[in-house]
Amino acid sequence: MMDAEVIRIEVAHDKPISGMWHCGPNPCWITATHLPTLASVRVYSGGKGMHQARQAAVDLLEMMVDQFGADPCNFPAVIAPTPEQEKA
Repeated sequence: MMDAEVIRIEVAHDKPISGMWHCGPNPCWITATHLPTLASVRVYSGGKGMHQARQAAVDLLEMMVDQFGADPCNFPAVIAPTPEQEKA
């Protein structure tokens, strides 16, 4: 389980086209971001509750960070030139 200060949770509510907020549940999106790596997961809370969607987003984010390691952007410090570039 990741620490709370490492994950940022954002909630985005979708406004119905009719503009009537009181007519049934409003769909919302939960975005979880792992701050050290900036890996992000966005989950739609269609028929689920917001708490279930939040937990699903955190679980997916933990799985993603565990799979790719602490640094998913593993670019080399210096990119070697291609043979065509060396000839020029």
